[in-house]
Amino acid sequence: MKLQWILALLFTLSVLACNKKESNDLLPNGDQTATANDNTSQAKVGLSGNTIEYRIATAYEKNYVHWCQLWDSPLSSYERANACGPTSYMIAAHMIAAAHGYGFMPVSGTKLKAIVTKMGGVPISMTQISSHVTNYDSPPLSTLSYTTTNRNAFKSFLEAQLAEGEPLIVPIRISGSLRTNDSRYTDENSLTNYDLDIVDKTTRPNYINTSGVGHFVVVIGIKKSLYTCNDYIYYKDPLAQSGATKVCSYERFLSSAAANGASNLYYDALVIKKQ
Repeated sequence: MKLQWILALLFTLSVLACNKKESNDLLPNGDQTATANDNTSQAKVGLSGNTIEYRIATAYEKNYVHWCQLWDSPLSSYERANACGPTSYMIAAHMIAAAHGYGFMPVSGTKLKAIVTKMGGVPISMTQISSHVTNYDSPPLSTLSYTTTNRNAFKSFLEAQLAEGEPLIVPIRISGSLRTNDSRYTDENSLTNYDLDIVDKTTRPNYINTSGVGHFVVVIGIKKSLYTCNDYIYYKDPLAQSGATKVCSYERFLSSAAANGASNLYYDALVIKKQ
């Protein structure tokens, strides 16, 4: 079955389920999984139990190497504090390059300094990342940028790109006072991970929000519930001290992405991919 047909089917199931939460007609008979293959990996779109999951290519995730933008490097303290964009690009590009056997994108402070210098300093924009790829890393890499004011269109774009196995760089807003590797945000337990709450609560601090400082992260997965519509997004954080995957409410993440766009209306994403 072609991937496009599978995506259309899964999308339809998701929409119908959210509109008919009390119906049992859509319960799947066993797990159904579709894969999109390239020379290195299997990008999985899975329908399992009550959830649909989109995840980056297996080989990309296996080749993930973490770098925290605040770690000691040839960058100045100012550059490190504002290097979330270049760091997100480096860790995303490394996954792809390493999976395909290329060695030009190591994960190191020296490489990060070279990227920042070529981009013209920090802070940087999504356009500067795309231009950097075109000028220095193409081939083998390329980018695909997407900007919209339509929330559903943005969701469809994220899910379609993940279904093809591609990581995405997305600008969001985060709490400036929580720039640590707080392990609670890696947990799918809503009692400890406060970012699973769609709405802020004064007694529960959130990392991803709509009023904090601008930040870039690398999105690697989305999991959607067929019946409760409690959906999660998974990402790698260049501010984190470890490479543990963080998880956030999908809707909270989208609201944060819109808040970081122009006039609090625009959703932006940049796909990093092999040509």
